[in-house]
Amino acid sequence: MKKHVNEVYKMGNVLNSWATNNATKLESQPKLIEIINLIKDEHTQLDINIGIQQQNLQPYTVGKQVKKENLLKHLFACSTLLYNHAITQGNQQKATKLKVSHSKLNRMKTTTLLKFAQDRVKLCREKSTTLNETGITPEMFEAFKQATTEFKTSLTRDCS
Repeated sequence: MKKHVNEVYKMGNVLNSWATNNATKLESQPKLIEIINLIKDEHTQLDINIGIQQQNLQPYTVGKQVKKENLLKHLFACSTLLYNHAITQGNQQKATKLKVSHSKLNRMKTTTLLKFAQDRVKLCREKSTTLNETGITPEMFEAFKQATTEFKTSLTRDCS
């Protein structure tokens, strides 16, 4: 694929130089000029795409992975405590909905994971008066909210 893109890119450069050298002859051919301009626009877009492809995204990916692991740690801890609380209260139906494994969380798509974490934050807010009974301390809850916010911001990045 890369070889094909390089060949197309080279052909675009050849066309640009030919069109520049023969500009006076091309003035009498408006349709040909229109076609050449369309090709030049596509060549410019190809140039932009090649630049984007060559960006080093490794720091972004590593940072996002660290934030995901941090979110998974807090999400799993809070979910486990909520599950255990539901079991001790004898609410088996709610406990079944709250049960989640670390591997299941890890396999979730990023958008699904974010929505799941936001739903758990919302659930914790609703239980704010009895949150200490579940074993979730205010510090744990704040760290969980912070991890969710950081993960959400890591999903949106500046591509400039």
